[in-house]
Amino acid sequence: MNIWDKKRSAVMAKIKSQDTIHTYNYQTINEPIIKIHNYVNSNFKKNITSNEIANYIQMTPASLYRYFKHKTNKTIFESSNEIGAEHACKF
Repeated sequence: MNIWDKKRSAVMAKIKSQDTIHTYNYQTINEPIIKIHNYVNSNFKKNITSNEIANYIQMTPASLYRYFKHKTNKTIFESSNEIGAEHACKF
């Protein structure tokens, strides 16, 4: 197992241990998607913009949309709405 596999395993274990319902296919996910998910999950109460997410990931908004859709087969807004709904269901 190389260092990248170890790092990915550690990140996956951390995400899987979080108290969230939202799941992705962890075999195909990569670090930017994890960072996006965590950012949206941490800031779901705020009205975050795609520019804020793009700046956090260090991508342009257009690149972010294409990348996220390609990797998850969902838009950022669909994923964000799912996360908000999951948190609402907990209450």
